[in-house]
Amino acid sequence: MTGATEKNSIYEITYEAMMEQIEIIITWAHSIKKELMEAILTWAQSITTEQIKTVQTWALNIAQILGGFAAGYLLEKWRNNQKHKHGERLADFLTEAQQLQKRINEVPLPIKEHNDWVDSVNEYLHKNLSKTYEVRFNDFSGMTFYAVGSLSENQNKMSRSLDGRSRRLNEFMSELSG
Repeated sequence: MTGATEKNSIYEITYEAMMEQIEIIITWAHSIKKELMEAILTWAQSITTEQIKTVQTWALNIAQILGGFAAGYLLEKWRNNQKHKHGERLADFLTEAQQLQKRINEVPLPIKEHNDWVDSVNEYLHKNLSKTYEVRFNDFSGMTFYAVGSLSENQNKMSRSLDGRSRRLNEFMSELSG
């Protein structure tokens, strides 16, 4: 559970940082809006009231567009950070699968560790990505597996489980990096 707590606190820090950046951008957009308005209004003193209203509307629209671009940039940066974070965690799960695969000849077979690993990955996928990732993680459709003659039936089952799920984790990492 400590790992989950650490992950939540990392997310909260990232969320806090994101909120601070949004506040800075909003302040920046307001200051630009104010500066633009003052400059335009100084220039517009010699024109009619109707023209002044048009210039004010134009200046406000420019300020809103600039704020929108800044917010869009920040949102994209945050999304990329989240993708990277998820990709790193999936790589950790893949490393754990590789370690379990190395233990395939142990007696007794590390079935409990395997099942705990599957449960842990399923929980992460469901909570942090979506149920679709969880479903795909447990679906080996379209995959071909070959039994190793020197392994028992249970060893082959566990090996296929780790192999299929490792392939899915690789797919997920590829999708998140693109």
